[in-house]
Amino acid sequence: MAGQADKGPQFERVIRNKDAPFAYRVFRQAVRDVAAGFTDVTVIAQPDDTIAQNVYTKLEFTAGATTLHNLDRAQPVKDTLHANARFGALILESLNTPKP
Repeated sequence: MAGQADKGPQFERVIRNKDAPFAYRVFRQAVRDVAAGFTDVTVIAQPDDTIAQNVYTKLEFTAGATTLHNLDRAQPVKDTLHANARFGALILESLNTPKP
C-alpha cells in the first residue's frame, strides 16, 4: 500500500521478508492466550478490513486522529498507533451488533 511503509519503519523488514502474515497470526494468538488467563476479559480485535499489509492500520482509519488530552491537536501524520474517529465509530458499532 503506497505511503504505508514510511509510517512505520519498524515494520519494513517484516513486510519485505514476507513475514507479516505469520507475525499477524502469532500476535493475534498471543493476545487470545494472554486474555484467556483472566476472568471477565473480552478481547476486541482490530477488524481485519481496517488492516493493511497485516501490519498497519489503513490510512483512512488513522488520518486526522487527535491526541486524547487535546482533541484539537492532531497526531503526527506518520503516526501508526492512534486511530481516528471513523475507526472508533466502527468499533462502537461492532459492540452494539449482536453476535450470532
